Amino acid sequence: VPEQWDAAAADRSLIPGLVEEVIRWVTPLNNFFRTATRDDRIGDQPVKAGDRVLIAYPSANRDDAVFDEPYRFDIRRDPNPHVAFGQGTHHCLGVSLARIEGQEVFRAMAERFPALRLATRTRSSACARSGEATSSDSITVRISHEGPYEELATTSVVATGYGPGEEAVGSLGIVGPTR
Repeated sequence: VPEQWDAAAADRSLIPGLVEEVIRWVTPLNNFFRTATRDDRIGDQPVKAGDRVLIAYPSANRDDAVFDEPYRFDIRRDPNPHVAFGQGTHHCLGVSLARIEGQEVFRAMAERFPALRLATRTRSSACARSGEATSSDSITVRISHEGPYEELATTSVVATGYGPGEEAVGSLGIVGPTR
């Protein structure tokens, strides 16, 4: 979302919120299965001991009972109680490092490429979705240093995600011009 990137590039204090919203938006872990150990309920749904329960992280991170306008990408979302890093005993041990790395990557990108733009609005054919994780081999972006945009290919995009009419900023490893 260009205006969100422009805001974070102009005001680096927004970068932690950008990282949290990117993580909520792309939710690299798609789902997790558990087996109920006793009869219980999830909301209005009865669950019996032995039932398999699917935790769908992207769905949880778009829950309109939790998030105002869940399909809007908003780097100023506060609070942002996403579950992209799991929860409880399955909460990611590397969560603090992941957040720091994300913030440092986006700070460096904002410094070097304040006018960063996605070059295409369609999902890349290289995007691979498994039952558990989302990844992409490449994405193309446009950058500008106060002049015409230069198109770059990127690799090692850790996660990409899309909602109705939206596109997400992902982790980018810039490799050079595509010309």
